[in-house]
Amino acid sequence: MAGPAAGALAGLGTFAVVILHKPFDAMAIGTLMAAGGWSRPARHLVNVAFALAIPIGVIAFNLGASQFAAPQHHFLGAALGFTAGTFLCIAASDLLPELQFHSHDRVKLSLALVIGVAFAALLGSFEAESHGHGPEHGVHRQGQG
Repeated sequence: MAGPAAGALAGLGTFAVVILHKPFDAMAIGTLMAAGGWSRPARHLVNVAFALAIPIGVIAFNLGASQFAAPQHHFLGAALGFTAGTFLCIAASDLLPELQFHSHDRVKLSLALVIGVAFAALLGSFEAESHGHGPEHGVHRQGQG
């Protein structure tokens, strides 16, 4: 897969993670704040701030990264690696205790984990096709030209 359409799949996994988790995170925050006795306006304010966190983060990263992008190409890779590690850390810290302490749901939770990993691998395979790593892009595998 090559061309402009292939580039559209880059970042699909991250987009899916954000879109699929953001509503549940917002619901959890709102529920905890309501149980804690926070006022409705305060809960709405926090929910708006939470909703704006991703767009503000993207804008701030793009403004900050633009000064490093040209002279140091590894900067973006390091930032993306850090982000991926953060996703893995959050996922592990949320899911593994659930598997440990809810033995009655262990099979369902384990199945959900396997489905999530399979979905991530599927999305990753689409992204890998869109990045253009191969002989036509100046990257040669061992044993090739």
